Amino acid sequence: MDMNKKEKNRIRNKRWRLKNPERAKEFCVRWRKNNPDKIKQYSKLNISKRTTEQNREYQRKYLAKKFGVPYEKIDTAEIVERDWGICRVCHHEIDMSLSYPDPESLTLRHIIPMAEGGGHTKDNVEIAHLECSFSLGSKNIFKNGEFKRKGTEPT
Repeated sequence: MDMNKKEKNRIRNKRWRLKNPERAKEFCVRWRKNNPDKIKQYSKLNISKRTTEQNREYQRKYLAKKFGVPYEKIDTAEIVERDWGICRVCHHEIDMSLSYPDPESLTLRHIIPMAEGGGHTKDNVEIAHLECSFSLGSKNIFKNGEFKRKGTEPT
């Protein structure tokens, strides 16, 4: 019964905030000013902060769901080891000490883009330089069942 009461209060408060956006904003500003200790406590918990890798995983899950393709969590180090640290687009070694947004940094790219039905799976992911990945865009390198890039084979 207590949960039902909490739910009713939450709904009532949400309706009030939607009807009175200016007053709700004033209330929020006033509460933050009067409760700096709680603000610090919440920020220590990192409730709203995610790492770059967490953001990428969240985006990949979202896109897989949006396009209706399979999704599996992928360990980047495993893919780097499988591909021997070589960019699968330009065939040059990737410097692992570089990080985004450096054009020579490591990124995962989909062989068959998720928008064209390729899933976020180990079989459909390869490593590439960020610049190389951007240069291909969402081009599908498989056309009519043939692998279009010279000198490489699909894994």
